[in-house]
Amino acid sequence: MKNLPIIFSLFLFAFAVIPHDNAEIQKKFHLSKSKWQTFRKQCNNTYNFDITWNSATGGWVVKTIYVKEGKPSAVTHRYFDDNGNCYRTINKTTGQVDKNEKTLDDIYDFVANQVINRDPRSFNLFLELDEDGLIEICGYAAPDGTHFTGYNITGIQLCL
Repeated sequence: MKNLPIIFSLFLFAFAVIPHDNAEIQKKFHLSKSKWQTFRKQCNNTYNFDITWNSATGGWVVKTIYVKEGKPSAVTHRYFDDNGNCYRTINKTTGQVDKNEKTLDDIYDFVANQVINRDPRSFNLFLELDEDGLIEICGYAAPDGTHFTGYNITGIQLCL
């Protein structure tokens, strides 16, 4: 019982420090989505963007998705070694593009449905925007930082 005030104080401190709602990330997301909808309309939903991730064998992969009028029309995968040298490129054009290939609309849906409504006490939530206010990094991870699920968008080119 002597430690009860200390335990209670620690509980209050933890409750005050840990974010318990997603208001800030939701606001950030909705502002970004509004900007995206404006850009998308101005460009007739035609653009390309890069998604980058680390390779399990070292180096990294850059996937460029070309979207024409809202549908993926081509995809390029470029594989880089640890020194930044591109050692392999795979191009897929119309007819070869996987029907499940993502568009920026899909990524905004992913954030709306799988990121901003998660409990920030149970997950690390990520939503970073580029200089135009569009999504750059989004997703979630376990509290220890492992098992990231999301996207790292390294470039968006609009109005192609």
